[in-house]
Amino acid sequence: MRLLGHGIAPDRATLQPGPEFADVIKASFTAQLRAVRDAVSIGDLFTRLEDAGVLLRIDPAVRPTMYRCATVSGRELEQLRRITDVVRMGHLLRIEDDRMVLEGGGVAMDGHALYVARTADGAEKRPAAAIFDDGQITLQSVRGCQQIFSAALIAHVEADYPDDATKNRLCLPLPHPDTDLDWLRLAQADYRNQLRFLDDPELTEWLASVRLDLFGHLMGRLLAPPSAKPKVRDRILGMAKKALSATAAKLDALMAAEAALSPGRRPV
Repeated sequence: MRLLGHGIAPDRATLQPGPEFADVIKASFTAQLRAVRDAVSIGDLFTRLEDAGVLLRIDPAVRPTMYRCATVSGRELEQLRRITDVVRMGHLLRIEDDRMVLEGGGVAMDGHALYVARTADGAEKRPAAAIFDDGQITLQSVRGCQQIFSAALIAHVEADYPDDATKNRLCLPLPHPDTDLDWLRLAQADYRNQLRFLDDPELTEWLASVRLDLFGHLMGRLLAPPSAKPKVRDRILGMAKKALSATAAKLDALMAAEAALSPGRRPV
């Protein structure tokens, strides 16, 4: 409405109706589960995720070593791939009159070059702490890369559950990712947190009604209504729990295999 009120032509808008957008998210989530199920190594998993469009990289020939919840559209990716002068020498240490000095070396530069700093870590990785602690709430993500949903869930749990032990059981914090392997850690923790949510009928019902929770919406569309026979709902919930448990276990195995091959690259 704000854009229309400022004279933007209506035909420039592309709306995403809820059910259609939910179908897109469902397809992406299903592709993610399938990629984990079929992967034989972490490298193979990343290839499958890329083929499915779940994860993207600017240079198809270079495997990224960092992951920080960045998002990109197809058109943005096309434009970024037009930039071919990419320096991969680690973090910038300082800028001198005629060069950039980085962790891995120096790069000669025109003395009139304009430098634009875009390296700030907007979601710094910090040690996890109990979210509820004797009247104090320490806001943290309880779903990977979903700070707004996490805040809504924490507020709901604070209002509707009786004690810190129960609240902390439902709200296990997920530290922000930093490396490529952290994607696996985050996905695994997401699956396990979702299993905790599904074990709580009242929370499952609430999640199905919250627009911020795409997975809850998907479950709400799959579940039979509360008036249906309990066995029907239990069967569907059981199928979802089985799929999430198997996927989390497979990620465990992939991370263990990677740690055995490269002990220094263990996700933390």
